[in-house]
Amino acid sequence: MAATEKYCPTGFMLELSIDGGTTWTDHTATVRHVNPSEQTRDVLRYNTSAGPVICSGPPSETDIEIDNLYQEIDTGAYAILRTAKEAGDPISLRWTPEGGTKQWTALDATITSFDEPDLDNDADSPLFFLATISAEVVTWDVVAP
Repeated sequence: MAATEKYCPTGFMLELSIDGGTTWTDHTATVRHVNPSEQTRDVLRYNTSAGPVICSGPPSETDIEIDNLYQEIDTGAYAILRTAKEAGDPISLRWTPEGGTKQWTALDATITSFDEPDLDNDADSPLFFLATISAEVVTWDVVAP
C-alpha cells in the first residue's frame, strides 16, 4: 500500500478586486487572518396528512472579517477597503490556503464595518486594522496550486 502524504497548509493567499473580479491585487504579505462567519439557512419542518414537509430558505449572508496590516500606500488593503467603504462601492475578495487547490470567492460584497488602526500600542508593534465584508454568496472553487 502506498503511503498517504498529508497536506496541511501553513499560510494563505488573499486578493481584493474593485472591479467585480476582473483584476485582483495580492495582499498575502500583509493579511493576518480571514475569518468567515458560519453560513446558515432557515429550515422549516411541519407535518401534513401526507407526512412531514421540510422547506429551506436561502442561505444567510456571510460576514468575512479581515485583519490586515496598516500601510500608508495607495495600493495597500487599507487604502482599497477604506476608499470602497467611504464610496459605498462593492468589493470582491478571494482567499485560498497556500499551495491549496480550493479557493473561496465573494464577488460584489459590501463592507459593513471598518475599524481604523489602533494607535495606542507599543512603539515597536505594527499597526493592524479590521474590516468586515458581507457577501450574499461565497463560492468554493477548484484552482491550480
